[in-house]
Amino acid sequence: MSSYSSSTGECTCENPPKGSETKTPISTRKLVDIYDPITGDPVRKECLECPQGSAVLADGVGLFSDKRSFFSTAGKSYRMDPYICASCPDSNMFFDTDYNCVCRSGYSIVGESAMGEQKCLKDMPSVSSDYTNVKFRSIDIIVESLTFSHHYLKAASDCEYFRTDSNDSFSACQTLANLCVMRLYDDVAAPCIQFQSIIMQMRELNYNFQNDWKYALPWLYYLDEADDITKGREIKMNMSFTEKSGHAHQMKYVLAKYALNGTFMGMEELTNQLFYCPDHGNNEPSSTKWQQFGHSEKIEYTCNVRLLLDMEMFLYDAFIIDESADCDKSNIDGGSCIFPVPVLHRNLVFNNGFPNNNKSRRDEKNDKYTRRFFLFDNMSGRSASGLEVIRYAKSITIKTSIRNDDPKKIYPPQIIIDYNEKKSSDVTATDVSFKVEYTMQTDAFWDALEIILGIVSAFTLVVWMIRVRNWNESSWRGANIGTDGGMNSSIYIIHVAMLACHTFTMIFTPFMLVTCTYWFVFFKLQSTPFIMMPSNNEFYSTDNEYYFYNVTLICLFCIHSVYILYIIIRQCKADVFFIDWEKPKDRKGSVSAWRTIMLVNEWRNCQTMRKTSTEFTLFFMGFLLIGLKLYNAATMQPSMSDLSDNGLMSTPLQFANNAWYWILLSCAQLAWNFLFFERYCGEPKAQQFIDLCTVAKLSLLIMDEQYHGHYLHCRSPHEFADASMPEIIEQLDNERHGPTVECRLDALGAPRDCQAFELFASATFRETLEKIYSSCDKQWPEGRFSSKTSQNTSGIDAAETNAQLNNFLQSFVEQTPKPHREGLRFLIRQKSTIEYIFGGISSGASNNQTGDSPCVLRPDKQAYLKDYGFLSSTLMGIEYDLLIHDVLIFNFSDLLFGNPAINILLTYLVHVGRIQLRKRFGQAHLCRRSLIDNRFLI
Repeated sequence: MSSYSSSTGECTCENPPKGSETKTPISTRKLVDIYDPITGDPVRKECLECPQGSAVLADGVGLFSDKRSFFSTAGKSYRMDPYICASCPDSNMFFDTDYNCVCRSGYSIVGESAMGEQKCLKDMPSVSSDYTNVKFRSIDIIVESLTFSHHYLKAASDCEYFRTDSNDSFSACQTLANLCVMRLYDDVAAPCIQFQSIIMQMRELNYNFQNDWKYALPWLYYLDEADDITKGREIKMNMSFTEKSGHAHQMKYVLAKYALNGTFMGMEELTNQLFYCPDHGNNEPSSTKWQQFGHSEKIEYTCNVRLLLDMEMFLYDAFIIDESADCDKSNIDGGSCIFPVPVLHRNLVFNNGFPNNNKSRRDEKNDKYTRRFFLFDNMSGRSASGLEVIRYAKSITIKTSIRNDDPKKIYPPQIIIDYNEKKSSDVTATDVSFKVEYTMQTDAFWDALEIILGIVSAFTLVVWMIRVRNWNESSWRGANIGTDGGMNSSIYIIHVAMLACHTFTMIFTPFMLVTCTYWFVFFKLQSTPFIMMPSNNEFYSTDNEYYFYNVTLICLFCIHSVYILYIIIRQCKADVFFIDWEKPKDRKGSVSAWRTIMLVNEWRNCQTMRKTSTEFTLFFMGFLLIGLKLYNAATMQPSMSDLSDNGLMSTPLQFANNAWYWILLSCAQLAWNFLFFERYCGEPKAQQFIDLCTVAKLSLLIMDEQYHGHYLHCRSPHEFADASMPEIIEQLDNERHGPTVECRLDALGAPRDCQAFELFASATFRETLEKIYSSCDKQWPEGRFSSKTSQNTSGIDAAETNAQLNNFLQSFVEQTPKPHREGLRFLIRQKSTIEYIFGGISSGASNNQTGDSPCVLRPDKQAYLKDYGFLSSTLMGIEYDLLIHDVLIFNFSDLLFGNPAINILLTYLVHVGRIQLRKRFGQAHLCRRSLIDNRFLI
């Protein structure tokens, strides 16, 4: 019978108070209500003996004396209730006389009460030591983990001594597998050693026809070689980019989900689980567009790792659904054929090393593939003092390769995970990434490319040697070897090196464009699976399949930038002489200098003109790439119409995409000028300049090399150029109707319609020119009068020198009086067939070792797609070099920043820098060599 307590006003059973531990079960009674069998009303209370091992936890026995509402023992909490016989968390436990749960004789209590319910263990596992210490290698910390202390012994024992009639044994094996995964499959970690030993005991008990999957055990390890795993042909479905009968166009995955304690949480479709950060996308489901076959994607976002500290961790096994009608029916779940997805943990530990931390494709041969993975681990780093370390996936990649022999089929996809570790006290927001990549084996492509690359390299070498020979013959004309300015001089060596740079750029830029266009055309325009882009593994350095493209682009940009700088400096240093054919009108013998000043200004303006407008090109590049989002056409998605963001970029696709838009815009401008504007609205700039020089009766001599240059014969047939406007108009009308004498050069073999000539000067001609010029060059080195006191003297010296130069050049052109030295004569020579093909000038015409060979004037005519040669001293003459430079700048910026707006800005700044460099340095040299004060340049 129960007794009444006056202090509480309740009936109680007189249970023994809390005593000392005696290892014997305590005997207690619980209150039971007795009801009237007729009315159903309670009539009294009685005390009923509790089953052995259980106990009533009620007030009055010393358990709740400190006003607590609950009592904890063996990791389990109990509330005060006199009507219930409470049981210990393990069937082999009982309440001792001190009301604490203890294990029966022959059993040991295991687990940590701070982590959860403790259990009783009869048989210790084979591996029962050194299982609590967890090493976090990246931050070099060892934590005595409460998680492993709590779970390991029970899980290892129950799995090793497996009982088929107990669900606890199945869960225990799952828990043991989870602990091994959390140790990153370390082969010397206790959970992994224990798991492997159990596998070895079950060699013949294969499950589901898988040799490496044992009955009643989770599948953790692949025993096959890496190539056999990644190149398996078990997946039968045909793939397509769009919905098509008999084909799959979506990559559908399912995940088997497990709690840490081994509880199977069920199968769930893979949607956005891999975006595990709770603050990603404001908790909105992430896009699953990446599951569309062929659409590579990379999403980078910031994850607040601190939010993961208190979240529950889960572990997963991934499967892909094979939608083929003839798939392997041995792998069936819910009516669908599923195929296991291998996982490559880059942090996997084996033999105290990291076999999956690959640095090149050669390292992939010894990869260790596994099955189970987690997204974050906030349990391994828990110690008695709390959570010390958290481990999370900083990058997750799903990689799928098509089969080369049958591109409509795929090899098994791979999940590649790279974990990072941080102290809980240091966790902050960090960048994580999720990438999906569809690729293929490209060994055949690279083998073919190596052969083509060898041929192109040999061709580049031959072209360079021909250009060096041509330059040596035409520009040095056999100058004495070893003398200053000769073949051993630094000038020669630098120019030969620059010819190598230019030849490399001129050949390898189109070569790279062709290879990149190959990928762009065949990948972006395919309707059925044919090719996929090479894999872009950011962990590989020189063995990354995009390393060739990246390095080639960087080399082309740097080399061509050096060449452009060099050629602009050479243009600035070109010597320009104006020959005034005007005769004096009066007895004073003076001729107006304003025509010369006008032509010098016009020539200065021509120096920075281009055939295309960089500003126009950049504006429409921005319109196309940013406004129309065509920048996203370079994503690794096999569709030109898919311009969505987050697509994975590819260097070959970016280069082809950017380069072709730039080329098309530039060609459109060139075609507009050539086909319309210069035909119906005006003339080419070069022809306008020649006509202006002809009207002004000023010929032009440009020496861009020591013995090479260009001569514009602009001697007007009219008596005077310094005339009134009506007189000039009358002269032009007469010239239009043809009653006047032609402007041709009066020399044997000179074409009637040619005013521009390429000059191959003799050493005698150059020496005479420099001898006349040198006297004034010493007194007026800067092209401007140095002071007021010397202004008159310097001006007189410059005028006298200019007159001497003018007289010498006039006599040279007219060959009157007849030169007494052979080197001051000239011959008119047409280009030979060999010279048309290979360029330069033949050795016989260029031999000038004695200095007595005559100069050579070769007619320089404007032809289809060929402009006047004298423009090589202006930016118009290197238009195609500048076009290539602009393309390389834009793509180099894209490689660094991946932002079209930054690309446009950087390209424009470089364009402005080139113009200013050419303008300022060119003007200074022009003043000095043309003997015109720079104050006259406007």
